[in-house]
This record gives sequence, C-alpha cells and structure tokens, in this order.
Amino acid sequence: MRSMSKFGFLVAFFLLCWSTVSAQCGPNTPVNEIGIRLGSLTNASNFGGKYIAEQSMNLGFLNGLHYKRYGTFGAFRTSLGLTRYEYEDRRGCPNCLRTVGKVSGVTLRAGYEWYAILGPIEPYIGIDAMAVFGKYSGETYSTNASNYQEFTDNRSRRGMGLSPVLGLRFYLSYAVSLSAETTFDMMFLGKSTNISQISPESSTYARTNNYFESVFQPLNWVSLNVMF
Repeated sequence: MRSMSKFGFLVAFFLLCWSTVSAQCGPNTPVNEIGIRLGSLTNASNFGGKYIAEQSMNLGFLNGLHYKRYGTFGAFRTSLGLTRYEYEDRRGCPNCLRTVGKVSGVTLRAGYEWYAILGPIEPYIGIDAMAVFGKYSGETYSTNASNYQEFTDNRSRRGMGLSPVLGLRFYLSYAVSLSAETTFDMMFLGKSTNISQISPESSTYARTNNYFESVFQPLNWVSLNVMF
C-alpha cells in the first residue's frame, strides 16, 4: 500500500530549523533521534484480518514516529506505526453486491541496531520485537431490490513476533537525515471473526483461530529524522 504523510511535510521545516540550532549548541555529539514516517510500500492488505486487494484500498495512511538512542556501535530503537484505510468493492449482477469497509491498526516495535559510518551514509542492521493490533469492519449489501441481501463483517487481529531490519540512513546536514528500512516480519497471531447476515435471513458465524505469519516488507519505513 503506497502512502505519503502530509503531516510529515508540515514538520520538515521545523526539523531543518532544529538542525541549525543543534549544530550551534556545543561540542557534544547528539545521541538522540526522533523521526517521522513520510511514506511506505508496506503490504497492509491483511492488517485487519481480512485480505483486501490493493486496488480496492483508498483514503488510507501509514503514519508513525520512531525514537533512537545512539551508542558507540549501535542504537536502541522504538517506534509506533499507525494504519488506517477505507475500501470499496462492487460485484456485478445477478448478485449486485457492494462492500464498504474500514481497517485500522497499531504496530509497536522495540529493538536494537548496529551501524557502520561511511561518510554521510550509514547502513545498519537490527532486530525488533513487535506487537500488532488490527481491526476490520465492513458492510455488504445488495443493490438489487428484488433479491436484497445484507451482511456485516467484523474482525480483529493481534499478535507478537520478531522482525530483522536492514536500513540505510543518509545525512542531509549535521543533525537531519533520511532513512529507509526493509523488514521481514515473523509473527504469531490470533484472529477473531464475526460475520452476521441481516437479510434475507438472520444468522451469525463466529470463529477464533491462531496462526503464524511471515511478511517481507521491501520498503516498510521511510522517515525524516532529527538528532539532538
């Protein structure tokens, strides 16, 4: 799912100004970093527990913040990722069904990274422990009045796992950088599903299941960062 945070551009000017101030604050090397997620190619199609084709997604965002505390050879890292999007799907007659839904979720990460300094470029590798929480809610109804059908679909997904990280950081100035990360998420998840048919007959399907999932995210996090 492609995403670009408008809020990220609004804070870019502030970060650049902070860089100028930081460079004049004294001889101490900055050891803290705060970054805002500008965009992603993250696969969010199954985040709420129901697979949704990417072409059906719209009005979505993948935002987030991260904090890092640097040492001599590496950095402690933590991040908060937010996911939200809407989607719509239409099926042709004779079923004439239309589905509208929303997905929202939170991803928490904490881990450590090791980096190498190559001038203004810093490649790094790391490992994160992660927790995910996702929710999907949708409604399906018929546009054919002679054969009207209506369903509701509510699902939730939560889990924990590990995620190796490969990243690259490029310094634009003394304290401002851009970074991009690739991750391989390995998670043990629990999912609950509740599907209710409202018309023409009332019925409910409920299920809870656990499963393992691994997802390769080729460009999971692109961020603008400031050190202080």
